[in-house]
Amino acid sequence: MNLTTQNGFNQLLIGFFDDATDGFDSKYDGIRLESGASLSFNSLIEGEPYAIQGKASLTTLEEIPLSFTTTKTGDFTISIDRFEGKLEHSSIYLLDNLLNIHHNLKDSDYSFTVDTAGTYNDRFVLKITTDEEFLDPEDDDEEPVNQLIVVQHANQLKIETTDNDTISKVEVYDLVGNKIAQYDKKPRKIVIVSSKNLKSNSVIIIKAFLTSGEIFIQKHYKN
Repeated sequence: MNLTTQNGFNQLLIGFFDDATDGFDSKYDGIRLESGASLSFNSLIEGEPYAIQGKASLTTLEEIPLSFTTTKTGDFTISIDRFEGKLEHSSIYLLDNLLNIHHNLKDSDYSFTVDTAGTYNDRFVLKITTDEEFLDPEDDDEEPVNQLIVVQHANQLKIETTDNDTISKVEVYDLVGNKIAQYDKKPRKIVIVSSKNLKSNSVIIIKAFLTSGEIFIQKHYKN
């Protein structure tokens, strides 16, 4: 999801996984670290802001509190950047508790005005509703689930998928949400060599785009 203003932009990611929980999971969740940026858009886990949130398997009703922090005022827009998987069949709403508005984000983006800079933890909730028929776990057993594999050897990271699908692009982010590297190639696997931006003993977020349209997000501890 995106939060956009005239001179600012920030993203958050929410995903649903069979082996995740609705609490903190070190494998999936990435907390939003204070960076001094003018705009920050987050989902909340136990009141703490996260740039990436991995939740348990999708249910018929999901309500996820959102927060944002801004040092500026003016017009803002919340939008869906992309959705996939079972969310193709879901209705995705934004609840604006301040204005008592229930807005369908699949129909259009949501625009609003902020008159006072600060942190807003109680204004917005993301609501996702899905019919039971689209949540049948038997659907997941029809074919193996493709996954991202990240292997570190010396100063290199090798990135590929379990199905050896072609990767069109890889983006690497730090936990604050800053993009620190990008690789635009179309091989079966991508090898990233450490640089000044890819520091040792740090956590990075790897976002891989496949030519099939799939997108994988994975958190990795770089030795």
